[in-house]
Amino acid sequence: MATHIDYTRRLQSLLEIGQNFSRNLDLPEFLQVTINNAAELINCEDCSLMAYDTVDRNLHFIAGSWDQFSLLKPLQVPLEGSVAGWVFSHAHVLVLQDASQDERIFRQVDRILHTTTRSIMAVPLVYHEQVVGVLEAVNKKDGLPFSQDDIEIAKVLASQMAVALQMETLVQRTEQTNLESADLERRRDEFVELVVREMRTPVGQILNHAALLRPDLKEDQIPQMDIIVRHAIHLKDVIEQFSHSDALARGATSLEPEQVTMNHLLEEIVESYQDMAHQHAISLVADVSRAHIIMNVDAEKLNGILDQLIKNALSYTNPGGHVLVKAVLMPGQVRVSVIDDGIGIPANQVKKVFDRFYQVEAHLNRRQGGTGLGLAIARDMVTLMGGKIWAESVEGRGSRFTFTLPINPARAEA
Repeated sequence: MATHIDYTRRLQSLLEIGQNFSRNLDLPEFLQVTINNAAELINCEDCSLMAYDTVDRNLHFIAGSWDQFSLLKPLQVPLEGSVAGWVFSHAHVLVLQDASQDERIFRQVDRILHTTTRSIMAVPLVYHEQVVGVLEAVNKKDGLPFSQDDIEIAKVLASQMAVALQMETLVQRTEQTNLESADLERRRDEFVELVVREMRTPVGQILNHAALLRPDLKEDQIPQMDIIVRHAIHLKDVIEQFSHSDALARGATSLEPEQVTMNHLLEEIVESYQDMAHQHAISLVADVSRAHIIMNVDAEKLNGILDQLIKNALSYTNPGGHVLVKAVLMPGQVRVSVIDDGIGIPANQVKKVFDRFYQVEAHLNRRQGGTGLGLAIARDMVTLMGGKIWAESVEGRGSRFTFTLPINPARAEA
């Protein structure tokens, strides 16, 4: 069972690293924390990260053990005559269980650190089939060899750090060339697409391995595994939000209209959120017209709009508060409002709440969580369906989010 305990710990550490990436975009801090965790996960004496410099065509240390990084930072690691250089040039993992006689060991590092490289594992950081750096793990502890599990963990970490390095490159290019806002949006879209693609695999692996391990766990280990799964699912939901937002921004989303009874749909989705409302001690009520409101609309996307607005209202309403979801039939259209008596939005930020990645005041976002994409997704879906959406709010008293949709989009366009 010790193996299960160790594997559970490794899964939890990988999940924490992914969460650090999703909420902390300070590159040096993220890389340093990841390198420290890598040494613990792989159970080796030291880990380090090198990035390729296109100017001098050498590798440079950009993260390493706290006590060694300052000594290694000025060092240039050549592509010829180093393990890191071989891995960078060949784009392939290299493991040397006995490094004592291998000519590819860059012994200058040993001389600077007054140590000896006995074994080493190096993994390339790959972005869009291009190697951008190398992750190294040195001297497996307890005289053990590097295992296949060590290699897989290093690959996951390398994938995450490659994304972070590329994001920093995009930011630096933006700062250097003083790009206009349209170009900034495009680069941000590229980053979102990159995050979605590169993060789905490790999160999926965490969930799959957790499911495989669960039947063999002891009873007192199951709650810890449930925590891992719960947070992994949350991280997966965040990734899907990025994916939906990216697809909407690129115009890659199509509509599949069908006949929908708005009354029933609204009552069903409000019912689906009753557990969440109950957990927060919030009253959640649907108020719909007695007459059936029949619409020709994409039901899935309408559900998506309501999902974002109801979750937003529940998140920013205090215990004992109220959330009302109301639908009113108007000539040629339906008007839906989600009204809460929560904390409200500062007057100078109301017009910005639908902007992508915009988060209302840092202290509110940190308390409630979120990616800054939910309301932007709702706005883009409403716009795609031919409607309008807006927000009204009084800070300290609550908010009203309202959108309108045509009952028959084809007739409205005509």
